[in-house]
Amino acid sequence: MAAFSTESIDFGDIAHNEPSNRFVILYNLNPTQKMKFDFQKSNLICGDELFLEPMSGELKPNSHCNIKMTLMPGKYPCNFEGEIMFSIDWESENARNAADEARSVATTTNVPEVSEYLFIRIKKRAKIVSIKFAVLILILSLD
Repeated sequence: MAAFSTESIDFGDIAHNEPSNRFVILYNLNPTQKMKFDFQKSNLICGDELFLEPMSGELKPNSHCNIKMTLMPGKYPCNFEGEIMFSIDWESENARNAADEARSVATTTNVPEVSEYLFIRIKKRAKIVSIKFAVLILILSLD
């Protein structure tokens, strides 16, 4: 009952030190349960970094939020395609009341919430804007 507005985000051709921004909408399609979400930080290759705003939050039933995704390329140009993961925790009114009752009797009983994972595919291509390194290799190979 949770979904993104798209299954795949293409950050396009990115040059070194030129961040690329995209937006995705996260939907809570459940008519009765509140949803908590949390981006599971992952290591990208070549030192690339992915920043999300917000990284975590809550969505009321039948609501949505915009998530800004900023990809900052690392020092070395590379192409990649992969998935990032969001954890989703569902909380119903009954689970909340049961948790409140469990706390009121001072027990250590945990009332489990239903959890799941949601994935979104991302891809990026390196944009080479300088050929200084290639020229240097060519010069060295001619010697």
